[in-house]
Amino acid sequence: MVLEHPILLTGGASGVGEATAKLLLERGHQVTSLDIKPSSNDGVTHHHCDLSDTASIDAAVAELPGAFSSLLNVAGVPGTVGGDLTFAVNFLGLRYLTEKIWDRIVDNGTVVSVSSIAGNNWRKRRGELAQAKIAQAEAQALKEVRHSAVEISLRAAETLIKQNLERFKFA
Repeated sequence: MVLEHPILLTGGASGVGEATAKLLLERGHQVTSLDIKPSSNDGVTHHHCDLSDTASIDAAVAELPGAFSSLLNVAGVPGTVGGDLTFAVNFLGLRYLTEKIWDRIVDNGTVVSVSSIAGNNWRKRRGELAQAKIAQAEAQALKEVRHSAVEISLRAAETLIKQNLERFKFA
């Protein structure tokens, strides 16, 4: 059954997103891709979107016509690009986009978010991530204060995280 409205796909230019777009096109569906690069699949409607930037997301959403049968959040970057960018794209940006497009998903439509194996064992690694954020907070505070003795607590790490989250406001 071919869906009446296009499927909105993030990350349609490479990897799993590109393969998903190809499969959907082969099955006769209309596919609209949001990505920083155009899709190599003929038939995909492309809109430039940098998921680490709310202004880029807002501009892309403003360009999108009509309603969608589904939103497939497949875009993502590897952790090797840095924690802040990975968090911005793989979580904050996708959530921000989902909330912006929510009212344009048709009744009985779907929202699917794909995650990588990087999310595996998150409970075990949660402590490691907290320690990394604390270390990052310590380094930043020491840089700003220079030769002062500074005691960094979990609250400092929380402050940095909250400052990063302020870039992404949700309705």
